[in-house]
Amino acid sequence: MKSMKSKVGLLSVVVVLVSGLLLAACAEPAPAPAPAPAPAPAPKPPIKIGFMIEYTGYLAPYGPKWEQGFDLALDEVGWEIAGRKVEVVKEDGASDPAISLDKARKLVESDKVDVLYGPVNTPSIAAIAPYATANKVPHMCCLCNNVELEEYEYSFNPIGTLRQWGYPTGQYAYDVGYRTASVMTSDYLSGRRFIGGFISGFEDSGGTVVQEQYTELGSLEYGPYLANLKKVDVVAAWYPGPPGPAFFKQYKEYGFLGKVPLLSVNPSGWWDPIELVEQLGDVVLGQISGTLYSNLIDTPANKKFVELFVSRYGEKPYWEGAAAYASCKVLVEALKATGGDTDPEKLRKVIEGTEIESPFGPLKFVSSPARFAAYPWYICAVDKVNGEYVYKILAEYESHPQQGLPK
Repeated sequence: MKSMKSKVGLLSVVVVLVSGLLLAACAEPAPAPAPAPAPAPAPKPPIKIGFMIEYTGYLAPYGPKWEQGFDLALDEVGWEIAGRKVEVVKEDGASDPAISLDKARKLVESDKVDVLYGPVNTPSIAAIAPYATANKVPHMCCLCNNVELEEYEYSFNPIGTLRQWGYPTGQYAYDVGYRTASVMTSDYLSGRRFIGGFISGFEDSGGTVVQEQYTELGSLEYGPYLANLKKVDVVAAWYPGPPGPAFFKQYKEYGFLGKVPLLSVNPSGWWDPIELVEQLGDVVLGQISGTLYSNLIDTPANKKFVELFVSRYGEKPYWEGAAAYASCKVLVEALKATGGDTDPEKLRKVIEGTEIESPFGPLKFVSSPARFAAYPWYICAVDKVNGEYVYKILAEYESHPQQGLPK
């Protein structure tokens, strides 16, 4: 009997074990422990732009204007490109080549910027370009420059050459019927190149420049030159900054205003920037100049730009803001195309092929001279609408970096 009970007990144990195994086999598997959360990806480093403009020196009035246009282009993209924040380090070029070069070195070597932008001063750009190319730092210029910069493959000139700005005004002078011209400007490289563009445009069209006068740089006395003025159909001049109003007033005092038509070769003359118009008053109504930009340009791109500018700054843009915005936008679009990659060689190649719709029209770099851009150019007259001075567009020309270059 005891043996029987032992067998029954053993059998019960076996049944329990087998049942447990069967139940375990049929049961849902225990959930695997949750994996540890993946570490958050490290934030991408910022894209660093070294922004250099003139806040002091003789070009100081341009600094805030360029800053407005530059900042607006970055406002549009929320100061972020391809998931990378944009960080801007700003420096004062001080209207001085030596200071500008020192600041460029500081931006590259200490601040470790990926790109250099600016300044306005042409001699300062000429000082920075060799340094930027030697160190393989893409360098975006913000105003027209000397064509010799073509040899520096890391410098880009989206606003073209000095001669390019004068050339269409020469074409316009011939197109409206002038056949002889006298030209005047300050006697230095930039002056000779701006007015040289006019001479080429006028003579290529069939006109004759019968007199060239180059006045002492920095002088505000033009009487001896005006007294020597020959009989011509039109006078073309380029006097940026304070000399502009001084020249215009003396032109009037000598009795030429209203008798011998006067053309300002390009912006920075006696009625541009707008403050000079307001300073001179209604006497400048009807005065004509070649210009990069008018806020009356009737295109979707410009209407959007004007709306953004007015919303941000409470005033309408003029050519300085448009030039700064367009040159910065070239850089923004190139960085978008690289996916935010700031590798110097990759970025350099992409910029060369970048085209944008600027406030003043389609802008694209050309193959020769390399890294200079072509875009539309406007001939405008000062007008007044509802008490506000405006630049009324009279004609539009195609502006190309080859224009005005010595043949």
